[in-house]
Amino acid sequence: MARRSLRQDAQSKLIRLRSAVGNDYLDASSCPDSPCPKKTCRLVVVGAPRTGKSAIVKRFLCDKFEERYIPTIEEFYRKQYKIRGEIYQLEIVDCSGNDPFPAARKLCYLSVWHI
Repeated sequence: MARRSLRQDAQSKLIRLRSAVGNDYLDASSCPDSPCPKKTCRLVVVGAPRTGKSAIVKRFLCDKFEERYIPTIEEFYRKQYKIRGEIYQLEIVDCSGNDPFPAARKLCYLSVWHI
């Protein structure tokens, strides 16, 4: 059995944390018929509390705007896009502005290539 990379391990922990929180999870790649993406890009959204981070992410992904404020612990989204015939995967981690779980935020940073 091959050893899991640090990135795969961090990603797995994020997904488990995401599931434990019980929020929506967008995953176009879970379909067995989905082709493998050519490239995966991860975007981690960080900033001060109550500044609209989650609103921007949900507007981008779902074209929806939530009027009421719901504090975010951590949200993980995955969506595939077809660009010029190639499949690309975008992963978005929407972090809390309050940082109640510093360890979870560190996992986010471990899985990002550039800051």
